[in-house]
This record gives sequence, structure tokens and C-alpha cells, in this order.
Amino acid sequence: MSTAKEKIVILGGNGFIGNSLYSHLNSQYNTLKIGHKTENALDIVKSFEPTVIINCSASDPNANFKESLEANLIYQTKFLNYIILENKPGLKWVQIGSYFEIQIKYGRYDNYSMHKNIFRAILDDAYNKNLINLTTIILPHVFGEGENKNRIFSTLTRELKKEIVVNISSGEQYFPILHISDATTAIEKAIKTEQALCYASPVWNGHLYELVDLIQHEIGKGIINYDKNNRSIDVDFPKIEFYPTISNWKPKMDISKILEKVKNAK
Repeated sequence: MSTAKEKIVILGGNGFIGNSLYSHLNSQYNTLKIGHKTENALDIVKSFEPTVIINCSASDPNANFKESLEANLIYQTKFLNYIILENKPGLKWVQIGSYFEIQIKYGRYDNYSMHKNIFRAILDDAYNKNLINLTTIILPHVFGEGENKNRIFSTLTRELKKEIVVNISSGEQYFPILHISDATTAIEKAIKTEQALCYASPVWNGHLYELVDLIQHEIGKGIINYDKNNRSIDVDFPKIEFYPTISNWKPKMDISKILEKVKNAK
């Protein structure tokens, strides 16, 4: 694919990953982002005539059935219908896959992961029938600038620096992470790859409590209180290998740089 000619639509473009991806791509490509509440979104996309659609649309992981169904399945289905009905097999669809989806085979069952998994199955079927050009890229937990202030990295850093006791679950689950800057470059590589399924490998894939201890040690303030009676469902799932990795990509923000960034965060 020729970079100069790409016209990219980002679905879920107002979310954390979508918005960061738009900022990263917009200087290099003709890029349009579409949010859930965009009026006449499909008409806008048709007029734009994209060559690539990147689906970042996702609900909160704890969303109820209705919210999850809309954000993880219904919203993107209308754009997929447009591609198929308008007979645009050359258009590239990049599906952002969730770490939680991979845990389904180990027993995970919630609205978020199941609805995303259903849509990925629909995409795979369309791809196998040569109706679309598809790459699915699976991401670990992504964090960094622009994320919700209530997510674990932001909350942990903020409360530790206040020198207060931070209450957390047992932390026994595996917690693979990747910085948002590396997630966006991995997704950019997915635009051009011929891989149908690939992963963006994490820079940390140990237990959550080990990562929290590293952060607490780096900040040098506050106290962590692990609640052994509060076990995340993720504790029951094994460590997941992120393979095959997206071709021609390596993360730049390793764990030491991440800890330094956390330490200097305001």
C-alpha cells in the first residue's frame, strides 16, 4: 500500500487509543476519526472514501449488556456492511483485538470480551470468503498520556505520591502492559502487513503485584495494601504469549523508561 494515498478512518476515534492513534497518524495520512455519537457517521465515511478502516471501538470492560453490544458489536457492523455491500474488497480493515478476548478459551465470560469476540468471528468469516482485507492485532493493557484518570496506573501513581495507603486486589493476575506510544506504532504497522492475525508484544508480562511493587519502589512513597480476599477473575487465567508479533515492529518504551515516566508524572 502507498502511504501517500491512504485515507484512514478510525472508528471509536474519541477513545483513549483511538484519539492517540489519530494524533499519531494524522500528520502522515489523510485521517478521519469517528466517535460513537457522530451524527450521520456512515454517510461521512462513505463521502470520505477510505482505503483503511481501523476499529478502536470498545466499551468499558465492565459495561452492561446494552452498552457493550452497541460499542463492541453493533456500531462497527454497519461500517462492515458498507464495505461488503459496496463491494470494496481492497479496503483494509484493521481490528484492534482485546487481551480479554484471548482469555475466553480459559473461561472468561463477560459482555465486553464476548461481544468483541463475536465481531472478530464475523470479520474472520468475511476475510475467509474474500470479502475484506483484514488484519487483527491483539494488544495487551495499554496505558499512558490521555488515559482515564481512574485507571490503575494513574490512580496508583497519584495516590502513592500523596503518601497514603493504596488498597488494591491480591494482584496475583498476570498484567501485560504496553505504552500508548508503542501501541500506536504497532497499529500503524498493521495497516501495511499481510498478517491476518498478529500481536503487539508487551514490555511487561508479570504479575500485577510485582509491577505495583516496582512502581512503589520507584516513587519511594506511600504504602500498598494487598487484599488477599479480593481476587480478580484474571487470577484464574494463565500467562498468555503474544505471538506472532506484528512484523517490523519493536516497542521503544521498555519497563525502565516506563518506571521513569511514572516517577516524573505530575
